[in-house]
Amino acid sequence: MGGTGVAPGVVCMSSLGGSALGVGATDGGVHVFDLGTTGPLCNLSGHCAGVLCMDTADGSLASGSEDGTVRLWDCRSAGRAACTSVINPWDGLLLPLNAPVQQLHSIRGPYVSALKCVVAAWGGGLASSMCLSRFLDATAHRCACRRFRFTADGGWLLVGTGNSALTLWSLTLGALAKQQATPLVPQAIDTVPGEILVAGAASSLLR
Repeated sequence: MGGTGVAPGVVCMSSLGGSALGVGATDGGVHVFDLGTTGPLCNLSGHCAGVLCMDTADGSLASGSEDGTVRLWDCRSAGRAACTSVINPWDGLLLPLNAPVQQLHSIRGPYVSALKCVVAAWGGGLASSMCLSRFLDATAHRCACRRFRFTADGGWLLVGTGNSALTLWSLTLGALAKQQATPLVPQAIDTVPGEILVAGAASSLLR
């Protein structure tokens, strides 16, 4: 990784299927390696700041960044991945793929601190009634930062941002569904039937 002689820091990683591994780094790239040969396959570039979180589902990869955007990638052909969408979740914008000025504008907004893809069947209920109101004591392992995962039939993204908020984004419609203020910066998001669980830099778990 890196073309300047200084290796970027590794922040997150995710299996892309088979022997391919995607590594999110501080240089804003998702570097794809073949674990069989330990050699590089390709570099998914586009973020203008570090990649903080990512995951895969059905041949697609999502990456969240300090630049305030989420990028979706088609990774069904190893070594030839393409960006299919650029989302500014806080402003509720689906950005053009070839509009660097608009994408750079996103870096002025809050960074993407955590993401979680939600089962499509939950979507209507979450969009109409997403409300976070209760705290539970949580041990440190529940507060692992900068992680998110797709569910196999995911149609929604829950996006935590650095201004202490959650955004619900419809992947099916490519549009903002709802935003909710939180008393902490979301650093890990998970779901159980009927509830959204959010952890941050605190000893509490928000439900």
